[in-house]
Amino acid sequence: MDEQNQNVQTNVQPKKSFWSNISPKMTFVFGLVVGIAVFATLSLVYSYLVLNKINTPAKVAVNNEQVQQPIQEPQEPAGTLVGSFTDTGKTLCKKDGKPIIRLFSTTWCPHCEWIKETFDKVMADYVKKGKIIAYHWELDTSDDTLTKAVEKAVPPEEEAVYNEFNPGGSIPTFVFGCRYYRIGNAFEQEGATGLPKEEKEFKDLIDKMLLEK
Repeated sequence: MDEQNQNVQTNVQPKKSFWSNISPKMTFVFGLVVGIAVFATLSLVYSYLVLNKINTPAKVAVNNEQVQQPIQEPQEPAGTLVGSFTDTGKTLCKKDGKPIIRLFSTTWCPHCEWIKETFDKVMADYVKKGKIIAYHWELDTSDDTLTKAVEKAVPPEEEAVYNEFNPGGSIPTFVFGCRYYRIGNAFEQEGATGLPKEEKEFKDLIDKMLLEK
């Protein structure tokens, strides 16, 4: 009986685990896949944390408390189009009862040079008739081309108008009556044939302002 039990025990194989049936090659591959998955997960978590920190709005202290303050870029005044100009809806600014017209440009800007003669001619005509006050400030020389004198500085109040209507600082910038404004030329792409259209645009808008009270 003891011999029979011994034979039975001899023929019984020890139970192997699942992992012991996997070849070393398969074990390596499995470990590699798990490692890649863990690395990818950690990378995603890190990226989320970094991006979330970057996109967090700037904060300012108010009464020793942290208050979220969104970062805002300067923007041009909003409004509706009147021809090629934007109408902000603001009250017309006047001097001695006359609307004030402004052009801000530079001597080195080709777009400014293209429109300079046409603008100055129209404005000089309306000024001579006593209908408007006009300035054409060349910002690099600080001169007003519509006067015989050679100015040496742009008055701060004139710079304030320029910055209000064109915080981006580009040129040429037209401001008619502190209400209508345009950045750039409307018909320059048409070459010389576009100048009469610019002239008409200026005259139409000035005439419109003269009718407004």
